[in-house]
Amino acid sequence: MIMTSWGQNIVFTVDSADYSLGTLTQNDTIITHTFEFCNEGTDSVLIKRIEPTCLYTITEWSSEPVAPDMTGFITVELDSRDLYGPFNKDLYVYGNMPTIKLSLNGKRNGTPGEQ
Repeated sequence: MIMTSWGQNIVFTVDSADYSLGTLTQNDTIITHTFEFCNEGTDSVLIKRIEPTCLYTITEWSSEPVAPDMTGFITVELDSRDLYGPFNKDLYVYGNMPTIKLSLNGKRNGTPGEQ
């Protein structure tokens, strides 16, 4: 679990900021994962932007403010066609709280060009 707080008013909690996709096969190309978070503070959380390090397509996130004691989500898509061996891909969440780093990691079997 990761918890980040900004003063006493905004507390952003996500169960798993570092999500393991396990071992992918050659047939696993586009992988989707949803990170769910909870606002445990007294002010609303607002995600302003999300920046992936590479190979991500951000498909959707809670664009409206997330009220106290409510949950929000960040859904990401990873194009794994060019990934081989172990990998770790990060994305950074910016808003009215300190920057949050989320990660997807795993391993893809095979080598480039294998069918």
